[in-house]
Amino acid sequence: MFDFHDYVCLAASGGKECMVKMKIKYSFIIPVYNREKYIDRCLNSILKQKIFNIPFEVIIVDDGSIDETEKHIRNYLSPHIHYLKIKHSGPYIARKIGIENAKGEYILFVDSDDCITEEYLKIIDQNIKDYDILEFGFYSKDAKKNFLPYDTDSSIYLKHLVSSRYKGYIGSLCIRVFQSNLFKKFLLENYHYYYYTEDYMLLVHAYQHAKKVGNIKQVLYHIYPSDNSLTRSQFDERRFSAIEIHEKILQLLKEYNQHYDMKKEIMYSKSFILQEVLVLSSHLYLNNYKVWNKNKNRLKTYVHQYSSFAAFYYLSWKMKIGYFIYIISPTLFFFIFKHYILLRKIPNENQDTFS
Repeated sequence: MFDFHDYVCLAASGGKECMVKMKIKYSFIIPVYNREKYIDRCLNSILKQKIFNIPFEVIIVDDGSIDETEKHIRNYLSPHIHYLKIKHSGPYIARKIGIENAKGEYILFVDSDDCITEEYLKIIDQNIKDYDILEFGFYSKDAKKNFLPYDTDSSIYLKHLVSSRYKGYIGSLCIRVFQSNLFKKFLLENYHYYYYTEDYMLLVHAYQHAKKVGNIKQVLYHIYPSDNSLTRSQFDERRFSAIEIHEKILQLLKEYNQHYDMKKEIMYSKSFILQEVLVLSSHLYLNNYKVWNKNKNRLKTYVHQYSSFAAFYYLSWKMKIGYFIYIISPTLFFFIFKHYILLRKIPNENQDTFS
């Protein structure tokens, strides 16, 4: 555990900056890997916050960058901006270290490619008081449009999470604020078991245990497309953990369905698994044929296991077409997928492929 200052913040007073001692309220966590081109934009957006007397810290966890990322970051270091460099271990370890060292009452995640609006922290602070989780709107540079959170029309917040994701409010940690205690126990017991899609598993845990979830109908976060993000590494057998996580979530929804109506959310979850399998199969075929060949029967079993009219119904129209092509000829599907990916320059993994 790294030793950080517990009570330092930046406050504006009479047009001058001064150091004020008070307990940290917000912890920004920024995992980063080889982002020399974008990290300045990200950090500047945090430092430009229109706030007064709101204590925060910034924890930057460098996952072993080999470019000039560290050089850029060191220009920003101060008593409330902390830099940790670790051996390249993947995004799940980078976030875990950030969370473990966070001193704030609330945790805010920011991807190093992205940025926040100048009103971000001010608006959050005005609305966070009664909530364990607070959702807010985001702008997708890739889609060129705004996305706003859906109303929490159910006290079963897991139901809200799954249905919101299906409707287009993506399963990203970065478009939500979290009460920090939601994560601590879960990290110690489970987080090291997951390699991919760990963000979504963290969300599921948080929404299960949140006492109250709210939302802000304002865009506070900007998501930029990335061709080399922290979450995009070699395609190998560890990618199957994404499917396993979705299966765990599906089983959880089935248990909830014994007491609440979760039928639609179960179908959403099955469609997520079906999509995950098709996309994983394609990436393995194109990037790691040896692993694909070893697991092709396993992948086919997944497709047949989760294929149903209801699950198919909830796929996007592009994935419906892709599914039919895959059933007829997997090779043709992989060929089309390859050219689709090249045209899009590989979509951000925060977004659903073929959405």
